[in-house]
Amino acid sequence: MKYLVIGASGFIGSAVYDYCVREGLGVYGTCHSQKKRSEFVSFDQTRDVLESIFLFGSKVESKDVAVILCSANTSIDSCKKNEEVSRLLNVKSTERLIDEVLDVGALPVFISSEAVFDGKRGLYSEDDCVNPITVYGSQKVEVEQYLKCATDNYLLFRVSRAVSSIPKRGDIFDEFSDKIQKGEEIICLKDQSFNPTDVNDVAKCIVDSCEARLRGVYHIANRDYVTRAELARIYAERMHKKVRVIEKEYDEMAFVDNRHVYGGLNAQKIENELDYSFVEVDEIVSRLVWINGRESKQ
Repeated sequence: MKYLVIGASGFIGSAVYDYCVREGLGVYGTCHSQKKRSEFVSFDQTRDVLESIFLFGSKVESKDVAVILCSANTSIDSCKKNEEVSRLLNVKSTERLIDEVLDVGALPVFISSEAVFDGKRGLYSEDDCVNPITVYGSQKVEVEQYLKCATDNYLLFRVSRAVSSIPKRGDIFDEFSDKIQKGEEIICLKDQSFNPTDVNDVAKCIVDSCEARLRGVYHIANRDYVTRAELARIYAERMHKKVRVIEKEYDEMAFVDNRHVYGGLNAQKIENELDYSFVEVDEIVSRLVWINGRESKQ
């Protein structure tokens, strides 16, 4: 298959794009307004139409193209504070893109989130009922439902907490690093739990599922289930840094919108379908510490 990654400059989108390049797969990527990489196509999904799908040329049939919809405002508080603006990007323009993808006969691939669940239990499977408690989660559910009503020919991935073993990618480890370097306390919501999942695993699962012609809803998540505080302590210890990690009760945190306490996803379905094993958290941290150590010596 050939791939068009909408939002290829984002965290997950860039991982998907780079994975396709490494595997020698035909891929185009878009980014919003200003190009972050010369090979990307400037594309404002709130205004532009998907004529760029034809960049693959007339020899490629649309049915052999997967359009991976990664572009979104993923900030829970930002979506709450700017609900109308975030809904334009996360819902209305995404639904329009789905229609355009289906009109040309390509495969829509939507990247959703564990935020579609309420976070009361954790480790949700694909069969569990969605029950969002945030504006962001509600927006994801709205698009999920739209996609399912529009076609049976789709892929929908819900991703648990994606992280990178490369520094300065804007993930949770960068948050920890910033606090450690400043000598500040790392404050965490008490008992908040999730599956830290290597973003390269996320990318591989998405593309391999397309190549395997899978269809439907799949969860992508590491089996390691840890609290935010545990992850901070593991990272600090491996960096040989002393830092205070403090857990606070929910009502002590200054959230604009709600937060999930027990998040995380059960990814047994995709593990079975692809015969796949996710990189463990210990390995992710080891790689990150090694790269940090190497860069500090340069």
